[in-house]
Amino acid sequence: MESFFGVEVMVGKPLKPKIPDDRVLHVSQIALPAGARDAVTFRVVLDRKSFTVATLDPKRGVYFTRLDFVFSPTQKVLFAADGPLDSSSVHVTGFTQLSEDIEEDEEDLVDESDEVPKAKSLIYGKKDTTEEEKQLKAVTSDDGKSNRKRKRH
Repeated sequence: MESFFGVEVMVGKPLKPKIPDDRVLHVSQIALPAGARDAVTFRVVLDRKSFTVATLDPKRGVYFTRLDFVFSPTQKVLFAADGPLDSSSVHVTGFTQLSEDIEEDEEDLVDESDEVPKAKSLIYGKKDTTEEEKQLKAVTSDDGKSNRKRKRH
């Protein structure tokens, strides 16, 4: 089950998002509030390392950006906003989801077959035949019966 998540990060005041122990946080968008006048840079601080994510600038018509970040409650994460101190803030929105739902989604994405089908290519009208296909043709005929050729030494 998913739940809405939204926080306002003020310039110069890093914020630690509250992520329940049994959930993960999916951040999907950051946006400037209505009436913002100055550019604001949004950063994620993860395990004491700072990463600039985006700079939103109303003078350049950049009011929001979409994101696709997932954070777990075990990660040490902070959201930070940089800009003129009289600037407003950045709105961070997304949703929380049960951790087990994420694991099930990942399992659904795993292909049950480890084998990747080989692509056949046509170059100048000739079929590119692999060595494996040649051996298969040598062993079986069109009716499926064995047609094994004996090698002469």
